[in-house]
Amino acid sequence: TPEELMLFLQTHNTRPYVACRVTGFHHETRTREVTRKDRHGRRYTDVETYRERVEDFKYDVDLSDFVFPFGYIYNDGAANVPAVVNRYLADGNSLKTLQMKKIIVDFPFHAFKQRVENRLRALGWRRELTVEFPKANNTVRVYADNRLSRAWEHPVTWFLFPWFRKTAATSLKSAFRIPYSADHVFGLIEAQLWCPGWSGAAAAMEALGSALEYGIVARHAGRGRRGRRRRGRRW
Repeated sequence: TPEELMLFLQTHNTRPYVACRVTGFHHETRTREVTRKDRHGRRYTDVETYRERVEDFKYDVDLSDFVFPFGYIYNDGAANVPAVVNRYLADGNSLKTLQMKKIIVDFPFHAFKQRVENRLRALGWRRELTVEFPKANNTVRVYADNRLSRAWEHPVTWFLFPWFRKTAATSLKSAFRIPYSADHVFGLIEAQLWCPGWSGAAAAMEALGSALEYGIVARHAGRGRRGRRRRGRRW
């Protein structure tokens, strides 16, 4: 019934989990042997250089407790929430679904991200850095109780009959708020931010190593070009 479905949505309308994920990384130049073919179809082994991302640290700081416990369910379209629920119940499609997406509104994640990045830089981190906000428990799905629908929802068999789905999906949203400013939240989690020790001397040594590495690569490349210009001379 519409009342039971509304009660189900309200019962599961709990706050989503959200974290601040901090990842520090750098790129390294490495070499590997590859097999190629020349213009005559003959195979030969060559050495190529490539860049690979290496993670130095990665951790999450939980922000879920700052989210208000319950959200406001609404529909983006002209129909109100009870009308959307009734339309879902009246739909005869065996693969009908009703999805409620939980979103966090009116919180300046961009400014908060900048505060986190600035703090990591102040702690001495000089390599590359990303700050993301992964979420979980942010979707509620309702679907019909039949074999087709259970097979569609199963991660192994859903691809066998996608043409049955048509336009049976209906969506709602639930808006959650963080009733604190970005500065206030940052002040409460600042002590949980950390990075490996990274002194100015270490940064200088890494920069010197990179310069020498690129210098050696460029030198070898230059020798190869020079050798091709001066025929008969080996370098």
